[in-house]
Amino acid sequence: EEHSLIFDFGDTVHVKEVSMYCANSASTPKIMRITDAQEAAQDGSEFAADRLIQLAGEYGVDPSSLNFRESPGEITNIITIEDIVNILNNNPPPNGFEGYLSECGTYHFVFYRAGLRTRVCNYFFGSNPSEDIQFVNDITIDVGVTIDDVAKRAMTLEELRAVKAIIVSNCVKDEWTSSYDGKRLRPDDVNLYDLNQVVIMPRTEARNCAFKELFGSGDSSPTYYTSHWWGEKVLDFITCCEYHALKHELKPSEAKYWVCAYANRQHDLGTDLGADPGKSSFNRAMKMSQGVLLVIDPNVVVVSRIWVDFELFRTIKSRSIMDVVMYDKGDVHLIAGKAIPSESPYQKNRREQEFPFQDVCKTFTDVELHKGEASINIDRVRIMNYMVGNTDFDDASVLKRIEAGDSSDPRTLEDMQKFSLINASLRAEFATKAVSVALLTPGQSLTNFYETNLLDIIVADTSRTELIFDDLIALDEVTDDVCTTLIGMATSNSEKIEFNVNGCRNVTEATINQLTLPEGLNYLDLNFGYARNIENDTLLHLATIIPPNLATLVLDVGGFKHPAGNYAPLRYNSHLNAFALNMPPNLVSYSLVTTLDADNNDGLETLVKRLPRGLKDFSIILYGWGGFKGEFLTDLATHLPQSLERISIKIYNGAHPTDDDFKAFANEMTQLESMKEFYLHTRSHGGKGFYEVRQIESISDMLSYA
Repeated sequence: EEHSLIFDFGDTVHVKEVSMYCANSASTPKIMRITDAQEAAQDGSEFAADRLIQLAGEYGVDPSSLNFRESPGEITNIITIEDIVNILNNNPPPNGFEGYLSECGTYHFVFYRAGLRTRVCNYFFGSNPSEDIQFVNDITIDVGVTIDDVAKRAMTLEELRAVKAIIVSNCVKDEWTSSYDGKRLRPDDVNLYDLNQVVIMPRTEARNCAFKELFGSGDSSPTYYTSHWWGEKVLDFITCCEYHALKHELKPSEAKYWVCAYANRQHDLGTDLGADPGKSSFNRAMKMSQGVLLVIDPNVVVVSRIWVDFELFRTIKSRSIMDVVMYDKGDVHLIAGKAIPSESPYQKNRREQEFPFQDVCKTFTDVELHKGEASINIDRVRIMNYMVGNTDFDDASVLKRIEAGDSSDPRTLEDMQKFSLINASLRAEFATKAVSVALLTPGQSLTNFYETNLLDIIVADTSRTELIFDDLIALDEVTDDVCTTLIGMATSNSEKIEFNVNGCRNVTEATINQLTLPEGLNYLDLNFGYARNIENDTLLHLATIIPPNLATLVLDVGGFKHPAGNYAPLRYNSHLNAFALNMPPNLVSYSLVTTLDADNNDGLETLVKRLPRGLKDFSIILYGWGGFKGEFLTDLATHLPQSLERISIKIYNGAHPTDDDFKAFANEMTQLESMKEFYLHTRSHGGKGFYEVRQIESISDMLSYA
């Protein structure tokens, strides 16, 4: 159901934050949208003469008294405010707003669709414009700082917002013109080529410094490396970074984005770039970052640029985390390379469904990195040589061979084979990210996702050693056939598999019974948790097909929790015994989540006894173990391997351990001399009308019981 709440504050107010609390979690809104509640006019029009904000010119002027340019760079077609409203209502702009310069070029007004005032204000001014202006005022061309390491010249989000303030404040006032055709610009027209011409180069010339060095923040190691096209609008780019930082819960001072235009000294690029792309400022900044943020422009030009192609190549080769973000039709869309804080699986799926795959899918699944273009041809030569492993980076023959396309030349064939492997890996990376969305999107499928066969693309990546589908949680569209198909793409080269179908109600025992896993796997993470249709006996079979050479094993095989609080199908000691019997002998890390219906701890004790003697990390979560007794903890501790460094134990629904139980347990745990981290949580069955909880979060806490 949809519900609306309308608040009348009387006078115009600026609302900074809206919080909602629901006593019943099941009633919590899945989506909450906030608008200014303005309604369209009675004639159905959504743009009107009073739905505007002023960005330039003397404040308070009546816009109806002005004439406007139909195009910012032309003064031949002059129109009135009534003409603007008609134009926008007949051809609404995709992002919901459009700016117009006055005939004299002094005034700038932005007209917005009903309900989008907040969107427009945030786009141009941000959430705290006064702070952004202060940052601008603190820029000192003659002083600044010197940051010797170019890789540490990342821009904080605060500094990027200052760039936004510079553009919005000065673009119209100072009559900025396009670096491409010399025509007048509006703030939302400005790209990095323009900004470099009118701001970066002039302000850094005196000191021959990077734009970042004009700020006083000093060394700034990047949180994320941004891969993008200079032709994208700067305000779009900054809006993407703001959204990205918000989703990752990074404060503006903590979110640090390495952007080549601001990090490199534009008057001395040769020093920062060098001849070897592998030693360039780009590559060093990428290595220092937590991940790569690929910013896609509306026309997806970004993947046709050779430096972006180099960045994507390095990302794939190094298996770095890559987030993909795009500003499209007034909204920012994000595909994250790892879990986002405070986001549920449902929220993740809804977020990724909104990503405009239909606009970018074909481009990414047909991408050919070696065809990337460059403003300077030698950059293309050097990057192509780097990709094929030729250390003579200025050897232009690689470019000539590829352009000639002579299939009889063995060097051409060798080069193309290397490029083909690279291209296949990047396409597969994108296709893998699209799998869950393809399953959820009506009218699309894994074999025809906007005219793209995702499965064929993934299989074509013959160099792939990892198969990761960790985002299929609680999807009704995931069936046994889907599971068999996806896991079946693992090959003898596979070293790592992550497969998460937790809570998928249409996954049954058939998936496990048909499951085959490569024996050469080093890392296996299988999550069949919250399973409605997987019986205990099926887990006995699963234990027998666990590859023997694993270093890391992560399993979730818990039953489904019914509203009454019971777990089913039931799990017995026999499945723990089976996992113990088939324990890979060389495990370094072992994690198990399950449920248990047993009055004794025979299964757990057997499992712990069979843990490999070289194990470093051990984690176990047992839900619904009504037969648990506090004394079982001591039995567990007695048999833990001496090699353990990190231990986590969580047990729910049994008896509440006494102080004596904890004392005996702690005394045994003191024998583990290699232990560095420890966590224990027990929660009783609640038979007293409330839950009794024990929680120990550190080794020192645990030793206090000894």
